Amino acid sequence: MTRPLPRFLLLGIALFLADSFLGGDAGAGRTPAPPGTQLSDDELLFREALLRGYHESDGVVRMRLARNMRFAGADEERSEADLVDEALDLGMHESDLVVRRRLIQKLNLLGRERGRHPAPTEEELQTYLDAHPERWRRPERVTLSQLFFRSEEAANATEGQLPESVDPEDPALRALPHPLPIPHHLPQHAERDLTRLLGPDFARTAFGATDRTWSGPIRSAYGHHWVYIHERTPGGPIALDAVRTEVRESLLAERGAQALETWIAELRARYQLPPPDRDPAGGES
Repeated sequence: MTRPLPRFLLLGIALFLADSFLGGDAGAGRTPAPPGTQLSDDELLFREALLRGYHESDGVVRMRLARNMRFAGADEERSEADLVDEALDLGMHESDLVVRRRLIQKLNLLGRERGRHPAPTEEELQTYLDAHPERWRRPERVTLSQLFFRSEEAANATEGQLPESVDPEDPALRALPHPLPIPHHLPQHAERDLTRLLGPDFARTAFGATDRTWSGPIRSAYGHHWVYIHERTPGGPIALDAVRTEVRESLLAERGAQALETWIAELRARYQLPPPDRDPAGGES
């Protein structure tokens, strides 16, 4: 038994939304816009996806359209293929925001994929690493000893009683109780390591402490500490072998963004479309 009223309402909604999104031409998404038309990058990618037939072949889009039809009252006995065909006839793929985002994302990824080939050479990876030393750098590290006190008053009470120098292998130091699951001696720790162990305030203050003398009390996430900096290992450039994966992915991401931009420009030239107006911040108006 057919239900003409839901079908009529569905058709009306689909046409209304298509008119709202496509500027009054419900079929405009099927073909390139007339020369001289301004389209955003996303709209251009969406129309290219339609020209390639992705609205008919993409599994996520098909499930979405079939679900929309059932939500609108379509007979539950009808097959997904039948529901999708009717949704496409109604132009639902052009007005559904989820479908539009899916197709735009698919074309976006397709455009970026063009930048991943050929694979970067060793020389390209090293050149990219050298060009971005601030992204990949061996951090400064310190070797320190720390004594923990639950209160600032308890820490202050020991001032003047601490030895002038500290041997991390001193049996007396090693015999002290460990009220925290953190050893007294912490060799070769970067600031991010200390942040993870004892909090950002402790890490920042400890790294600013004077070498080879006791500093404190320094507050941590647990209490207060006296800190003795034994030595520092300065930061510096890092070898490619240590960050190869990160460098490669960052380079490919930049390549992909450039490839997408180039592809969009090619599509505009093919369809003879001007670029969209952009605001001073670089966005599309």
